[in-house]
Amino acid sequence: MDIMDDELPDDRISEMFRSADADIIVRSFDNVIFQMHECNLQSVADRFLQDDETSDDWLLSLPESGAVLEVLFRFVYPRPLPDLEKLEFEDLLLVAEAAEKYRFFSAKYACQLALRKYCSSHTMQILRFACEHHVYSLITHLPQSFLIDTPLMEVSEILPSYVHQFWGGYREHWLELLHGVMSRSIPSQIFEHDTSCEGVNVPSSKIVLQIVRDVDRPSSLLSPRLDEIFEKRFMNACGCCRRFLFEWKNVIKTEVAGMPPFVIPE
Repeated sequence: MDIMDDELPDDRISEMFRSADADIIVRSFDNVIFQMHECNLQSVADRFLQDDETSDDWLLSLPESGAVLEVLFRFVYPRPLPDLEKLEFEDLLLVAEAAEKYRFFSAKYACQLALRKYCSSHTMQILRFACEHHVYSLITHLPQSFLIDTPLMEVSEILPSYVHQFWGGYREHWLELLHGVMSRSIPSQIFEHDTSCEGVNVPSSKIVLQIVRDVDRPSSLLSPRLDEIFEKRFMNACGCCRRFLFEWKNVIKTEVAGMPPFVIPE
């Protein structure tokens, strides 16, 4: 069946997708028309022409906006792909949701890569998206401080049990490290200088207690936070105690460097 332009209002037809030989019309919820080819759609999208409930032989109405579909459809034809890095987060997330919904495979993976730069600024939205669509690699790119500090009860409602299992084990390792390095790794020599040394008025035991108090969560073991905590206390220590504190800090850094990365097998 030939679909002619004069069957549709010109001002609503996408300039990028207006094919004279189109055999299927896609209409967005805001009435933007896309003249497409069914064979191209079927070759790149697993669900696009299967689950729709508002279509006839040639017209397909979708709930997405014209702006979202125009980005998504650029993955259908052999042409330069859209630069997803230029999209605002909210727009990129809508395209990513549509790509997951209709299983536009190349668009899915392109969106997942583009979303990574927002893992720090939109952490909870990325986490919800990743859990809903089982994109577990995105979870491993969330800020490390978020992964090791956040009690899982705060996110348990959105975490699949499978993710909960691996995230819980990963965080437990960091909690064990936190409690361990703040006790067994303290150089014993530092307590031998528990009185004022060379005019320094803060006992070394008090300096240790101040550091232990400041390292109050797993992310405190990470740089630059760990360096800031020790640097703040160095000024109150005598020369020999500073050396012991420096050794203590390096022991902590060595143990942190040996921690395994967060992995969720897919």
